Amino acid sequence: MKKSLIIASLAAFAIAGCATAPKQQVQVKPTHKPNKAVHHQGKASDKATKPALTTSYQCEQDAKVVASYQPHRDLAVLNINAPSWKLNNQQLTLKAEKTASGMNFVNRTNPNSQYQWHTKGEIGLLSVIIGDKEYTLNCNKIA
Repeated sequence: MKKSLIIASLAAFAIAGCATAPKQQVQVKPTHKPNKAVHHQGKASDKATKPALTTSYQCEQDAKVVASYQPHRDLAVLNINAPSWKLNNQQLTLKAEKTASGMNFVNRTNPNSQYQWHTKGEIGLLSVIIGDKEYTLNCNKIA
């Protein structure tokens, strides 16, 4: 009798299960959000959004250089006051060049001279080559 009662219960349960309403389909939306901490490789368009950075340097021989770095154009625009070089608020635009360390910018627009600005950390070196002579100014970033 117990056996027939169990079979009858199972049969009733099976019939009741078939009589239930069909399940509704649920649309699953992804909940994954990108990790904002992930670093993406820089794109050419990223450079256009970087603002210019201006840094001042005090140099030997009472000279001063104010450098405006423009990463979106791969340039540095220098405003140079170097009395020993007879430069007073001289503006000079230099193009970025590859360097093993720090930043390096060069201006070769004048066939008679070449200017170079090399920085690493807090130190800058301004040099000009005129003919076969090189002149340099060692500079330190002003806090």
